[in-house]
Amino acid sequence: MELSIAAGKRGQIVVDTAGGPRWNGLEVSGFALRAAADGELRAEVDRLQLRDLRVQAGPASLAVAKAALEGVVLRLAMPRAGAPLALLGAQAQSLQLEGVEIEVARGSHGPGAPRSGLRLDALGGLDGELHAYVTDAAWVLDADITVPLQRGRIDFNRVVVDHVGPNSSMGISRNSIHVDAPNLGRTDLFVFTAPEIPGATYEKRGGLFSRVADRGQLDLPAFIAAWLQAPADQPLGGSARGDIDATLGRTRLTGELRLGDGALGLERQHLVLDGAAQGRNRVVLSAAVLDHKLGLRVQDLAAIASRFELFGQAGSTGPVSATLEMHATGLHRQRRDTDGPLTLTVERLNMGRLVLGSP
Repeated sequence: MELSIAAGKRGQIVVDTAGGPRWNGLEVSGFALRAAADGELRAEVDRLQLRDLRVQAGPASLAVAKAALEGVVLRLAMPRAGAPLALLGAQAQSLQLEGVEIEVARGSHGPGAPRSGLRLDALGGLDGELHAYVTDAAWVLDADITVPLQRGRIDFNRVVVDHVGPNSSMGISRNSIHVDAPNLGRTDLFVFTAPEIPGATYEKRGGLFSRVADRGQLDLPAFIAAWLQAPADQPLGGSARGDIDATLGRTRLTGELRLGDGALGLERQHLVLDGAAQGRNRVVLSAAVLDHKLGLRVQDLAAIASRFELFGQAGSTGPVSATLEMHATGLHRQRRDTDGPLTLTVERLNMGRLVLGSP
């Protein structure tokens, strides 16, 4: 990142970047600039506030209504003739963000896009329930499905598929995730194409007439990691239903989940969540019509640290707290031209001990 610093018309300090982010307002108080013994510059700012910050990076865009940093120290390279200052590193005692919106184009980070260094430790402590109501389901008329999650696992013996008449059962085999309906037999929902499914414990048969004695389990961290890292031409599987759009259009989803403690994200960009014992990091899911819009809200996100990359430099923070929402629209597999972006909205975000580059 390269910076240029100049005096504004009203005596304020104006900072701009070369080919980087843009903002409409900058306020600086307690500014001091001095030359270091090694020929570098050191800038210290008691408080720095930006308004209407906008950054575009490939398929992702970032907009921030207000950003405020306290106790800022910048390490700058002395400029050569005609060149702006270069930022070598920065640190701040705290960072507060308000009105943040991040938008990522769909398809740029979905299944089939290889990812390395996934950190899904927090999913190992995932607890809660998902509820899906499917109108005019294929195996019965209507189905109300309750899926409990405990310690990051789905135990299909505890899944309830409620509908008119005797309830159905859901399970996982080497071939598929399926529903067994009384008098109607087995209906596959998701058919596996990979020879082995990471995280899957398959159903077991036994007893009279070799009936299903154990419907199996699915470890979500292992399954999600494999799903995200699978090559585009070698997916783990796909929907067994011919018209997945129609199925999503008849599905209402709600859920309340609690994330566990630990890292969540990628090796170089992740949060280290903390606070499960205090009931923090609770996730609420909702979708009136699943193929239209899926919403996710975290009212009280808490992390003890984070890692990130910005302007090509590695960064880290101390404690993080936030309230955020995420929305995904156009959840179609077969109609990519209608896919909407993933949108993350952050109402507030507080970070402590922020470090970027080599301060």
